[in-house]
Amino acid sequence: MHDKTHHPSGKLGRFLKHGIMTFIVTGFVFLVRMIKAMVISRVLGPSLRGVFAMVVLIPEMMVSFGNLGFGPAAIYFTLKEKYDPRKVMGVCISFTVFSGIVLAAIGYVYLQNFGAFGATSS
Repeated sequence: MHDKTHHPSGKLGRFLKHGIMTFIVTGFVFLVRMIKAMVISRVLGPSLRGVFAMVVLIPEMMVSFGNLGFGPAAIYFTLKEKYDPRKVMGVCISFTVFSGIVLAAIGYVYLQNFGAFGATSS
């Protein structure tokens, strides 16, 4: 009789498999982002590349600020089996919808008052 925790296909085997898959996917995402940046730089040129960077940066910052660590927290609580995964998912979806509405409203008010690049409308 074999104990699964000591067998290579047990927890260690799964950990290694998932670790290797994560490494491969992360490398692929990095490669795609690098190619995307090169294509955008070539097509837009230096001046429009800066405008594009600002247009992309603002929503990314809002998302980073707005998620408040819910993604890592959901993973933690799900893996530690402290809460039912369906409840964790429900809370995450509710929070995502609520924070999306709030951040969209903040973005709308900002654009109405300051314009796309912070210049006040005359």
